[in-house]
Amino acid sequence: MALIASPVASARTDGSDAAGTVAGCPVGAFCIYPGATWNNGHPEYVFYSYGAHNIYNEIGTRWTYNNQYPDGGIPPTVAYCYGSNGTGGAQFANNYLGASSFDATPINSIELIKPSGGGDSISVCPLGPR
Repeated sequence: MALIASPVASARTDGSDAAGTVAGCPVGAFCIYPGATWNNGHPEYVFYSYGAHNIYNEIGTRWTYNNQYPDGGIPPTVAYCYGSNGTGGAQFANNYLGASSFDATPINSIELIKPSGGGDSISVCPLGPR
């Protein structure tokens, strides 16, 4: 499996989940599911790395699961960007682990941002070029 997102259609052959996997989302990953369901534990996208990741042809509500590692107890920020490659302004951003959902219709990319700590500001889906 690639370390950056691509549509994923894999499962363990023994039918069990690896330790820490939730709804098919592996530990250390941020997952997006097709539609407003858990899709029987088969995420459509699985992201492991920080930075911008494009998503394609998504319409309507998408469920997500953030199973990433917190850094010093602070989870990474996930931003839902209007433009491709993490640009164009954000629909919203969250910094919590677990389940959530978003309207994917206007979204063209997501950005996973490592916690900066110390109250530093972060650039989320900037309007200008990256």
